[in-house]
Amino acid sequence: MHLELVLLSLLSIAATEREVTANGEAAVLDNDVAAAKERATDAALRNAVEQTVGTLVQSESLAENNVLLNDTVYTQARGFVKNFSVTGVKNEGNAVTVTVKASVVEDKVEDALVGAGVLLARLGKPRVVVLVSEQNIGDSQAGLNIGPVSTELGVTENTIMEKLRETGFSFVDPQALTGKIKVENAVALVNGNQPNAIRELADASGADVIIVGKAVSKDQGTIMGTQMHSGQANLTLRVFNSGNGAILANSTCQGAEAHVDTTTAGTKALKKAAEKCVKELSAQLLKEWQKAVFGAKTVAMKVRGVGKYQALGKFKNELLARVRGIQSVQERRFEKGEASIDIELKGTVQMLAQEIAAKQLAEVTGTTASSLEVQLASAK
Repeated sequence: MHLELVLLSLLSIAATEREVTANGEAAVLDNDVAAAKERATDAALRNAVEQTVGTLVQSESLAENNVLLNDTVYTQARGFVKNFSVTGVKNEGNAVTVTVKASVVEDKVEDALVGAGVLLARLGKPRVVVLVSEQNIGDSQAGLNIGPVSTELGVTENTIMEKLRETGFSFVDPQALTGKIKVENAVALVNGNQPNAIRELADASGADVIIVGKAVSKDQGTIMGTQMHSGQANLTLRVFNSGNGAILANSTCQGAEAHVDTTTAGTKALKKAAEKCVKELSAQLLKEWQKAVFGAKTVAMKVRGVGKYQALGKFKNELLARVRGIQSVQERRFEKGEASIDIELKGTVQMLAQEIAAKQLAEVTGTTASSLEVQLASAK
């Protein structure tokens, strides 16, 4: 189900194609060479798609997600190929080898990788916290600014978490937040980008992504000629990257439901509004993260322990030469043994940190979703 949602939400992205040459082999059974050639062609197209996946995903992710990739990508290879031509056929003994030149639609492959859970895996499966200040019909309190978060989640929070879990999101345990986080911080984020509130929520929850919102349902009176009450809900949600405070997505939705009981009408209206908002937020988040993983982005790196300026130049050159995914390195500042550089990266900060550490280019001392801190060995 979630794969269909992802594919539908990403259809607006312009398609890009990759020309790939690949071979495929099949055994000749019952002297049916034509059937063997067809199977060999299918194998070649599968290999062409596998090559494309290999350019987008690290080998570790390929191994971890092999079963999912086989089910959602490799077995449907023709669906990712816009067109192809057979450039060679070789009969050897009881086997046929076919060579194809295929035009693989890279965006379709990326979409399928998202649906297979590879996107969230490459992002390190970010942890999400959901904080919604909720006022339902009949609540004795105003619902806003009412103090510390409780383990008793409202219908809005429960609906958001339930729907996002279907697409592979993981959440901070609400019980771990009891007494640590105040609803007014969430409300402050809904009303405007408050850097201090973001930092406090991030530190208290340990979440990578913060979803905050305000939800209010009201009784609009009885429906003409019946005893059914019309409950109408308004919900505003904003999603923040806890690392840099950037707004990842936002949505405002309404929901309306009827019931003889006013509180039930309000509850159902809140749930409907939450379901609408989750669809919008999912599409926005997945687009943002798809660009972050499969496209280039700027990563701010702080380099400590530089010593002489020549050491910084050597480090930048090694980054460009030895670390995959780095497209450019731009120096921003150098002062008193510390430097700030911007890296144009195709991939994630976690992948960048792993490569720097594995190749012993520097000691990684801190990471966020969009920044990295390292210490050069010369300072030890």
